[in-house]
Amino acid sequence: RNEAMFSALPFEDIMEIIVDNCRTGRAEKSIIDAAEMYAFTKLKILVDRAQAERITLKLICCDVKDWAAGIACRRPWTMSGSNISDYFDYAEFHRITRLCSTHGDTIHYGYSMNWARDVFGTRIFDQEIS
Repeated sequence: RNEAMFSALPFEDIMEIIVDNCRTGRAEKSIIDAAEMYAFTKLKILVDRAQAERITLKLICCDVKDWAAGIACRRPWTMSGSNISDYFDYAEFHRITRLCSTHGDTIHYGYSMNWARDVFGTRIFDQEIS
Protein backbone atom coordinates (compact mmCIF):
# COMPACT_ATOMS: atom_id res chain seq x y z
CA ARG A 1 0.00 0.00 0.00
CA ASN A 2 1.31 3.42 -0.89
CA GLU A 3 1.55 5.51 2.26
CA ALA A 4 2.74 9.04 2.74
CA MET A 5 2.28 11.92 5.16
CA PHE A 6 -1.35 12.27 4.13
CA SER A 7 -2.17 8.65 4.98
CA ALA A 8 -2.83 9.85 8.51
CA LEU A 9 -5.21 12.57 7.34
CA PRO A 10 -8.59 12.04 5.65
CA PHE A 11 -8.08 13.25 2.09
CA GLU A 12 -11.78 13.98 1.53
CA ASP A 13 -11.92 16.31 4.54
CA ILE A 14 -8.80 18.15 3.40
CA MET A 15 -10.17 18.58 -0.11
CA GLU A 16 -13.42 19.88 1.37
CA ILE A 17 -11.42 22.55 3.24
CA ILE A 18 -9.73 23.56 -0.02
CA VAL A 19 -13.07 23.81 -1.82
CA ASP A 20 -14.56 25.86 1.04
CA ASN A 21 -11.53 28.15 1.06
CA CYS A 22 -11.81 28.69 -2.69
CA ARG A 23 -15.55 29.30 -2.44
CA THR A 24 -15.20 31.84 0.38
CA GLY A 25 -12.11 33.53 -1.05
CA ARG A 26 -9.76 32.62 1.80
CA ALA A 27 -6.08 32.73 0.95
CA GLU A 28 -5.26 29.21 2.20
CA LYS A 29 -5.83 27.11 -0.91
CA SER A 30 -2.91 24.69 -0.95
CA ILE A 31 -3.19 21.12 0.24
CA ILE A 32 -0.54 21.81 2.88
CA ASP A 33 -2.51 24.78 4.23
CA ALA A 34 -5.67 22.68 4.28
CA ALA A 35 -3.92 19.79 6.04
CA GLU A 36 -2.54 22.19 8.62
CA MET A 37 -5.98 23.74 9.13
CA TYR A 38 -7.50 20.27 9.55
CA ALA A 39 -4.83 19.16 12.04
CA PHE A 40 -5.10 22.34 14.11
CA THR A 41 -8.89 22.10 14.18
CA LYS A 42 -8.72 18.51 15.45
CA LEU A 43 -5.97 19.42 17.90
CA LYS A 44 -8.11 22.23 19.30
CA ILE A 45 -10.87 19.71 19.99
CA LEU A 46 -8.38 17.60 21.92
CA VAL A 47 -7.06 20.62 23.85
CA ASP A 48 -10.61 21.72 24.71
CA ARG A 49 -11.45 18.24 26.00
CA ALA A 50 -8.25 18.12 28.05
CA GLN A 51 -8.97 21.53 29.58
CA ALA A 52 -12.50 20.39 30.42
CA GLU A 53 -11.01 17.23 31.99
CA ARG A 54 -12.96 15.03 29.59
CA ILE A 55 -10.03 12.82 28.58
CA THR A 56 -9.19 9.57 30.28
CA LEU A 57 -5.72 8.17 29.85
CA LYS A 58 -4.85 4.62 30.74
CA LEU A 59 -1.18 3.71 30.82
CA ILE A 60 -0.29 0.07 30.52
CA CYS A 61 3.31 -0.83 31.19
CA CYS A 62 4.21 -4.21 29.78
CA ASP A 63 6.11 -5.89 27.02
CA VAL A 64 4.23 -5.16 23.80
CA LYS A 65 4.75 -8.77 22.71
CA ASP A 66 2.69 -9.89 25.71
CA TRP A 67 -0.13 -7.45 25.03
CA ALA A 68 -0.36 -7.45 21.22
CA ALA A 69 -3.80 -9.11 21.21
CA GLY A 70 -5.07 -6.53 23.71
CA ILE A 71 -3.83 -3.76 21.44
CA ALA A 72 -5.39 -5.36 18.36
CA CYS A 73 -8.83 -5.70 19.97
CA ARG A 74 -8.90 -1.92 20.43
CA ARG A 75 -8.58 -1.56 16.63
CA PRO A 76 -6.03 1.26 16.64
CA TRP A 77 -6.19 3.56 13.63
CA THR A 78 -2.51 4.47 13.95
CA MET A 79 0.39 3.18 16.01
CA SER A 80 3.68 4.94 16.52
CA GLY A 81 6.49 2.60 17.36
CA SER A 82 8.85 5.43 18.17
CA ASN A 83 12.30 3.92 17.83
CA ILE A 84 11.24 0.45 18.96
CA SER A 85 12.51 -0.92 15.65
CA ASP A 86 16.04 -0.17 16.89
CA TYR A 87 15.61 -2.88 19.52
CA PHE A 88 14.25 -5.72 17.37
CA ASP A 89 15.38 -7.27 14.15
CA TYR A 90 13.09 -6.40 11.25
CA ALA A 91 11.36 -9.78 11.10
CA GLU A 92 10.45 -9.65 14.81
CA PHE A 93 9.39 -6.01 14.61
CA HIS A 94 7.04 -6.73 11.69
CA ARG A 95 5.70 -9.85 13.38
CA ILE A 96 4.78 -7.83 16.47
CA THR A 97 3.20 -4.99 14.50
CA ARG A 98 1.10 -7.49 12.55
CA LEU A 99 -0.10 -9.00 15.83
CA CYS A 100 -1.09 -5.52 17.02
CA SER A 101 -3.16 -4.92 13.90
CA THR A 102 -4.81 -8.23 13.11
CA HIS A 103 -7.85 -6.39 11.72
CA GLY A 104 -5.59 -5.03 8.99
CA ASP A 105 -6.58 -1.39 9.13
CA THR A 106 -3.83 0.11 11.29
CA ILE A 107 -1.27 2.54 9.93
CA HIS A 108 2.09 2.02 11.62
CA TYR A 109 4.75 4.68 12.01
CA GLY A 110 8.27 3.83 13.01
CA TYR A 111 11.37 5.85 13.55
CA SER A 112 14.98 4.89 13.95
CA MET A 113 17.56 6.67 16.00
CA ASN A 114 20.23 4.36 14.62
CA TRP A 115 19.70 4.95 10.91
CA ALA A 116 22.94 6.91 10.64
CA ARG A 117 24.81 3.78 11.66
CA ASP A 118 23.61 2.02 8.51
CA VAL A 119 23.81 4.87 5.99
CA PHE A 120 27.28 5.54 4.62
CA GLY A 121 28.34 9.16 4.74
CA THR A 122 26.33 10.18 7.77
CA ARG A 123 29.18 9.85 10.24
CA ILE A 124 32.46 11.71 10.30
CA PHE A 125 34.24 8.36 10.42
CA ASP A 126 32.89 7.57 6.94
CA GLN A 127 34.86 10.44 5.42
CA GLU A 128 38.22 9.81 3.88
CA ILE A 129 40.94 11.71 5.67
CA SER A 130 43.86 12.82 3.56
